[in-house]
Amino acid sequence: MSALNNIEQPDLSAAQILKRFRAGAHVVCLRNDPRLNKLCDALLVGTGIGSDFWPASIFDLARNHIAGETNFGDVLRFVPGEYGHLARKLGFYPDPTTGKFIVYPDYAGEHKSWSIEEQETFELAWSLAMDVLQSASSKPIALSDYAVTIELLKYPESAGELQSMLDLISDSSSRWSRWGRKIDRAAASACGPFRSKYARHLYALLSLVPGIGAILRSLNARFLDSPFNFHPAEKMIVGQPHTDGSRLLTMLTGHRNVMTTEFFANGSWTEIPVNPTTLAIFPAKKYEQSTGVRATVHRYLINRLPRKKPESSRNATILIGVISRTQLEQRL
Repeated sequence: MSALNNIEQPDLSAAQILKRFRAGAHVVCLRNDPRLNKLCDALLVGTGIGSDFWPASIFDLARNHIAGETNFGDVLRFVPGEYGHLARKLGFYPDPTTGKFIVYPDYAGEHKSWSIEEQETFELAWSLAMDVLQSASSKPIALSDYAVTIELLKYPESAGELQSMLDLISDSSSRWSRWGRKIDRAAASACGPFRSKYARHLYALLSLVPGIGAILRSLNARFLDSPFNFHPAEKMIVGQPHTDGSRLLTMLTGHRNVMTTEFFANGSWTEIPVNPTTLAIFPAKKYEQSTGVRATVHRYLINRLPRKKPESSRNATILIGVISRTQLEQRL
């Protein structure tokens, strides 16, 4: 079976996605599900959940930020080689008594609560995510065990704009913070054996030391041409190769034209389609632990050159995730 596989909405029955994963698919793309177009319209162009997020200023973002939290609320994440986006992140599940969705955070925007229209959007995302989860499971699922997350991700328009944002944040920081960002940048550049969880931090520190740093950077450069580390010269890596850790499944849709998401399989990278008529589904670490299906290694890239002509796209990604309900209840 191809590493990138398709499934149509009528075929979204029990265990069909799981069968595709076990047959060798790394990403399964759900196509032509009418709920997907409705969901993208509601989140990208509607007057609800994302309407005040897409045009928001950094001060609006700060107003909806939860101190110490990067998984929920409004978030600014710009770390060299790891993150490069603004995000609104929500988690929700239906109240077993009222049927109304319990949402965390319980509001977004200034003096705003979740309206009936937005409750309908949560219902749309919930039904879609639970149908996908059931199709990715070997047994009937208990809906009360799960919660769904939505992340609205807004990216820069080019690698140059991304670098300008990184420079702005760095120049607004203290001297020690700037040193920390240098270490982050060095850690993000680690390849081969230097890329493992603990080795990359040691590499990052030592690579900045005169003398030994030059030797380590030279050794690291030898791994840059491997298929795993290679990327086209016209693109810049925003998020290094990784697997998602806190979710069972990751699902991507949206509307963007300067960002790409790729997955690694059979010795090469393949682009994942991200558009309003496709929901790209792939396993995360929690799913690997429960099914034995390996979590999909993926990365994010951005074009080095800006777009030549203005386009209607917001360069936006919608990420839908499935997590255990206890993960969300702990925050309520």
